[in-house]
Amino acid sequence: MSAWSSSVLPMVRRSPPGAPAGISPLAFFGAYCLLIGVLILRSTFLPGFLGLLMMFGGLGWLTFLSPALAGHLKPFNFIPGIIGELVLTVWLLVKGVDVERWRAQASGPGPHR
Repeated sequence: MSAWSSSVLPMVRRSPPGAPAGISPLAFFGAYCLLIGVLILRSTFLPGFLGLLMMFGGLGWLTFLSPALAGHLKPFNFIPGIIGELVLTVWLLVKGVDVERWRAQASGPGPHR
């Protein structure tokens, strides 16, 4: 093992500050994916199926709340998250957001949706 990997890997495997010991950082990423999915569903700039895929991916990452469950489901619990993130990334790179709706909502008065 190189000096770099022996000094960096423990920091990567560490849970965020204030997190209970034993919870994988992927569980926090799952919560993030769920929230992003909800925001995409509520927005008018991206299609709703992207939000559903992100929420489905978030559920896959949330299996890491239980190390035993994550171990039993491995590698299948990675698949929803990878698909959701990949489809969202490709969509944003290729198609982007609906610029007309973006501008209309930015210039329009009143509460949004």
